[in-house]
Amino acid sequence: IMKKDYLQVEKDAFIAGVFDADGCVSIYHSKKKNSNQSVLVHTCEISMTNEQVITWIKQTVDMGSIHYRKPHKNWLGTKPQYRWKVSHRKALEFAKIVLPYCIVKKNKLLKIVEHYDKT
Repeated sequence: IMKKDYLQVEKDAFIAGVFDADGCVSIYHSKKKNSNQSVLVHTCEISMTNEQVITWIKQTVDMGSIHYRKPHKNWLGTKPQYRWKVSHRKALEFAKIVLPYCIVKKNKLLKIVEHYDKT
């Protein structure tokens, strides 16, 4: 395995910091379409009002999708929200990038890695 260059380490650490602050790890059961079977879904998501940061993260990790949410009257703020999200094996890929640098979300990210290491 090639060693990461310093710039990539800094980018990964920055993304991990943003993820620790504004990110969310979700693990839940979802029913498969046209079936009674359920599947375990793993997602990593970052939500914020700064579109530039969200776009930069998507470009830097080269995965995920961005969703735009219009502001609602019952929200605390009045700005629109941008959400970057990965799920399933892409959530695993993302978890492995930020895991060495995350503090707050480390245990939940480890659950994603452990799940896919078993399968």
